[in-house]
Amino acid sequence: MKALQGHPYTFPKLFLFVLLMLIVTSNGEESHCSENCRYGEEFCREETSHCLYGCDDGFLGEACGQVCSILYCKACMYNNSKEICTRCKDGHYGPDCLQQCSDTCKNKKCDRYGRCIFGCKENHHGEKCEHQKCSFVDCLSCAYTQYESYCSECVKGKYWNPYINNCTNCSDHCIGGQLACNSSNGICNHGCEPRWFGYLCDKYCPVDNCTQCREVFHGTQKVKECQVCNDGYFTSHGMCEKCSDTCLDSTSCDGQNGKCVSGCKEGWYGDRCNKMCRISNCRKCEDFNQNHIYCEICENGFYWSSKDSNCSHCPPNCTNGCNISDGSCIGGCKNGYYGNQCDTMCGHCANIPCNETNGYCLQGCQKGWYGTWCMSSCPIHCRSCVDFKNNTCGACEPGWYGPRCELKCSEFCKRNSYSNFLYCDKDTGECSDGCPPSYRGAFCNITCHDNCYNDICDLTGNCSYGCKRNYYGTDCNKRCSQNCDMCHQGDGKCSVPCRQGYYGEYCTNKCSDSCLFQTCDEQGTCVSGCEAGFYGSSCQKVCNSNCMDQTCHRFTGYCTQGCGPGYYGNQCDVECSPKCLKNCTRDLGFCLGCKKGFYGNRCEEVCQYCYNDTCAQGTGVCTQGCEVGRTGQQCASSCQKGRFGRDCKLSCSNCKDNTLCGAINGTCLLGCIDGWTNYNCQRKSLRIVHYTQEPDSERSTIAISTSATVGVLLTIIVIVVGAVCHRRGRCPGACALKKKSESDLQGDRQNYQASLRKTSVEGSDLLMSSPPSARVGNLTIDPADLQLETTEMKGLFYMVKIGRLQHTQSQSTVMVKLLCKATQRRLQSDFLHEVEVVRTLDLHRNILSYIGLCENERFIHSVFEACGCGDLKKYLTNLKRSSSDPSSNTVQLCYMELIKFVVDILHALVFLHNNKIIHRLVGAQNIYLDNDYTAKLANFHFAIKTRDAVRENGTIRARKLPQRYAAWMPPEARGEDTYSHYTDMWGIGVLLWEVVTLGSSTHLQGTPGLGSPPATPGDHTAPGTSPNNHSTPGASTVDPRGSRPGRPLMAPIGYLTIPIDCDRFLCQCMEQCWNPIPENRPTFTPMVRKLSASLTRRWPGNGEVLMSVSTLV
Repeated sequence: MKALQGHPYTFPKLFLFVLLMLIVTSNGEESHCSENCRYGEEFCREETSHCLYGCDDGFLGEACGQVCSILYCKACMYNNSKEICTRCKDGHYGPDCLQQCSDTCKNKKCDRYGRCIFGCKENHHGEKCEHQKCSFVDCLSCAYTQYESYCSECVKGKYWNPYINNCTNCSDHCIGGQLACNSSNGICNHGCEPRWFGYLCDKYCPVDNCTQCREVFHGTQKVKECQVCNDGYFTSHGMCEKCSDTCLDSTSCDGQNGKCVSGCKEGWYGDRCNKMCRISNCRKCEDFNQNHIYCEICENGFYWSSKDSNCSHCPPNCTNGCNISDGSCIGGCKNGYYGNQCDTMCGHCANIPCNETNGYCLQGCQKGWYGTWCMSSCPIHCRSCVDFKNNTCGACEPGWYGPRCELKCSEFCKRNSYSNFLYCDKDTGECSDGCPPSYRGAFCNITCHDNCYNDICDLTGNCSYGCKRNYYGTDCNKRCSQNCDMCHQGDGKCSVPCRQGYYGEYCTNKCSDSCLFQTCDEQGTCVSGCEAGFYGSSCQKVCNSNCMDQTCHRFTGYCTQGCGPGYYGNQCDVECSPKCLKNCTRDLGFCLGCKKGFYGNRCEEVCQYCYNDTCAQGTGVCTQGCEVGRTGQQCASSCQKGRFGRDCKLSCSNCKDNTLCGAINGTCLLGCIDGWTNYNCQRKSLRIVHYTQEPDSERSTIAISTSATVGVLLTIIVIVVGAVCHRRGRCPGACALKKKSESDLQGDRQNYQASLRKTSVEGSDLLMSSPPSARVGNLTIDPADLQLETTEMKGLFYMVKIGRLQHTQSQSTVMVKLLCKATQRRLQSDFLHEVEVVRTLDLHRNILSYIGLCENERFIHSVFEACGCGDLKKYLTNLKRSSSDPSSNTVQLCYMELIKFVVDILHALVFLHNNKIIHRLVGAQNIYLDNDYTAKLANFHFAIKTRDAVRENGTIRARKLPQRYAAWMPPEARGEDTYSHYTDMWGIGVLLWEVVTLGSSTHLQGTPGLGSPPATPGDHTAPGTSPNNHSTPGASTVDPRGSRPGRPLMAPIGYLTIPIDCDRFLCQCMEQCWNPIPENRPTFTPMVRKLSASLTRRWPGNGEVLMSVSTLV
């Protein structure tokens, strides 16, 4: 140990050596120490893994296994479980190392307090190098802006003046001198000396007796005025004015307005005590609202009278003066007076004066006087005033009565036999001693009645000896009935029989006019019977007019001769059922035969679903079979799946994917299998192949894939080339044929008339609702079963795609409408509204069939049947585009094809309106064509269910259509937002317009929504011109022999016009549909008949062409 003395570092080195040796000689077990230990993982305790000499930079914890979490911290540690930074990274300082070293520090290094370790950069000084050495005189530190340098701190007693760019002396007028100012801006720290002001205390105040001034502008001139004056002065117009000498303390007043704080000297008043009091006998005046002077304190013996506006003498009857404010007596009143000012004399009080406050006589009144104040004298006819209480005499002198004995007794009262005085009751005046003879009544002022026998009656007026003849009553003032000769004198009842024709106790009831011979007994019963046509005890009841010969039983009214036609019952008062064929049985009313369509005893049951509405009356069995879609004896059952037609005798066949068909007419819901067509897939299709013609050839070859003979082939080519070309090849092109021969046209006419007759029969089915079993659209579709094509089409406010719907063992093509769920809520409501409308409808061949609903995370899908030929709008547009020679003739088939589309839609509207639905947007863009060119109405987003519609005064109201559909809005919808089935008839007019103009735009000219209402038919512009004096775009060309000049039906703004050279018949139809009065528009069924009839009779003859639309290339 002695050898180690003087070597201070020897022992630690030895300790480290021994420690290293221990580690080297360990048993070779794996170390658990962290490599983050200072000096390495060897320097830790093996048993605890604690580092012996702390952690490397950036780590903390006893085992150095944790990383410092403080930003910009180089070394850290725990202090009472809280992480603190012991050394910051270069360039940072502070407890949390969040502050940066100054950029003016060399190497940008500083200690934990921000002091620069290696000194400052050139031209800077200070611990943190925050001061800049600059050339300004008396400047301690400079700073820089973007454009120039300036002194940020001057020496004591100076401040930086930016106007002269120099450190300038502070003001000598600062309280505390020049050193008492801010060295940055020169503001005096403790304010200014007297009569100096401004933030630099450099402005002098010239106003005398002023302690604080300010500068203000009077117009454009800058002047100085005083804000605060010395004691004894106040500010007035910027100057200091002396307080008034008439203030009680002339050295003290309000410094802002000069108001005397301690009040005024005697004889003066006002806020500044500058007004002299001029009211006589007043010691102190005062203002009231600055315009009314009154005396606050009067001289002794006076008080302020607001009535006289003067100081008045105290009342003369006061014993000890009065109150100076209201004149009330202070010490009471002199004897004989009372009141607040002792100005009222006492009444005729007995013994002592009255009460000084209210004047009451405390010991009563003097003789002859009464009342609380003894001011009223007693009435002259009172016997004694002593008894006069509550303003009422106790007793009256003879001949007088009443509360104050002021009323005289009746002069007809009988005088007292003893005193000969006339007395009556004191309260009522009734005579006390009765009445003299011939007088009666309480006051003896009524004489006896003239009808009293001997003119004698008692006091009550009753005749003492009865009445004279023909009179009765207690006072004989009532006359007996004129229909009896004598009556009882008490009640007037007739005491002898009545005269003929009358009955009753008083003989006042007349026998019934229907009594035979006008005779009846005392009860009014007709003794001799009734006149013809009447019955009952008094013959007042009339036999029922339905009785034969109007004859009935005398007492019961039973029709003895039977009932007239249409009635039954004892009195023939019950009508036979209106459904009886002619008459019914007399007793039970059973019909003797039923009208068509009814059966049962009273024909109350309906022959429902029976063909021709015919069934047996007793059983209801349908004798001629069932309507289409029904079966059973009473046709009560719907067709089983796979059957359709009358009595369900027909089977579904050739439907695509083996799907079912409609029970009414066998319509295949998803179309036909290959090789079959028509709505019920019962017609074989012809496959047409088109070949491209060489440029120099004008002919086309049509090959038909059948095994028919050449002759048959030629016949088919001649007849169906125009119609079939577009039907089985491509969809647009129904009117693509040249003019045919008369023989060909005759054949087409016969074929089409046969087809129309068939359509007419089928159309009767379409006008009826399908049975519930035929309904579709309640299907919720699994998104996995629906595959969509990539091609999109634009809908009204949604996308449209064609897709494939997977069934159990097959697929079918469908049309799918897609709406993004992120779309506006109103559009989602319109989208789902269509589903709500169509899902409840039965199947109909002219309405697009709804299949079901499907949705995923992004879209809502509504699935409908797919129509192979698209919508009618595109079909018409393609016809127009493919026309190269508008003046060339086409066959009548074009007219039939286009108008039949309108007839199809009319069938659909009949069905919809039977189901209480208004479509509101019957347009070509909302009509689809299937493969056999059947038109189907679709897109029910704006439809109205009239059962659920809002009604006002019986009128249906709904949200307006968007402005782009203004053409479909009739006048009543534009003005009042009202709708009816006539609204859709207006839409039929628009559809006819679109068909005639081959899909021209319905966009209306003029200001939207401001159009005039349509004119009545006959009120038109010049022939051959539109309102704008040019032809309407898209107007069809019409042969002059079959048309009339085009003319607008509507007013010039806001409505469609009749196309120029429009076919006369179609022009009339449009005029009828567009009648401004809804009730004057036609209904659907007559319009169906009208257009259907035109298809059969409007065939060209002798080469005449009734309508030409376009010719396809």
